[in-house]
Amino acid sequence: MGIKVSSADGAYVFDLIRAVKDKPFGFIVGAEMIYYAGLCAGARACIGQGTTLNPQVIRAVLDRFLAGDLEGANEAQEDTNELVYACPNAVDFFKMYATEKGYPVGLYARTLGSPYVTHRVPLAQEAYGAFKVQFEETLAKYI
Repeated sequence: MGIKVSSADGAYVFDLIRAVKDKPFGFIVGAEMIYYAGLCAGARACIGQGTTLNPQVIRAVLDRFLAGDLEGANEAQEDTNELVYACPNAVDFFKMYATEKGYPVGLYARTLGSPYVTHRVPLAQEAYGAFKVQFEETLAKYI
């Protein structure tokens, strides 16, 4: 049994993790910005949007945490957060980046309409290029 909670509210996530701490239950952090905090509270994994985009950085949070390198885990968490906050559109960026690397992916697999997205603005090439520099510089520290 388990649950994935996609909330960046640390107090809420902490309370949920601690409520199931002595049970055969896997708590999965769904917002990668609080993965380190979730690990400290007893979370077992992270499945946030960034786990697709930069899994090496998020994995470094876990590996360093398990090795007792708490400062290293914090640094990887900081890099994760900086990427999340800087990315102008993670889905479009990921698809454009994959295509550039030789794995063609169309930007729109289906029509998005009400009630979820009414006026979708695609990621501009300039924004893609600017974030790509930051993304690759950060990723290089972990590969």
